[in-house]
Amino acid sequence: MKRCIACGAPLWETPLLTLDNMPASAQHMPDAEHVGADKGLTLDLCQCSGCGLVQFDCEPAESSTNISSKPIIWKESVLLKLAVARASFYRF
Repeated sequence: MKRCIACGAPLWETPLLTLDNMPASAQHMPDAEHVGADKGLTLDLCQCSGCGLVQFDCEPAESSTNISSKPIIWKESVLLKLAVARASFYRF
């Protein structure tokens, strides 16, 4: 079972949306010689059963830039926003 990238809880089994035949990467488009062998991906948009975050249930697409530190900062940002939202919810 896939897990949430923010809180680690399991994702709901039934996707909210399924996108078929999506490009595997935007940076490495096939040339005329290789376009016949190119295959699209199926992307399932899922929701976390714990915190409700909506996310794709796959690894991120390959990037042409080095952004190795950004996912860590992004995850911390999501966790902070989640904590603030929960605190605000329980206050009212």
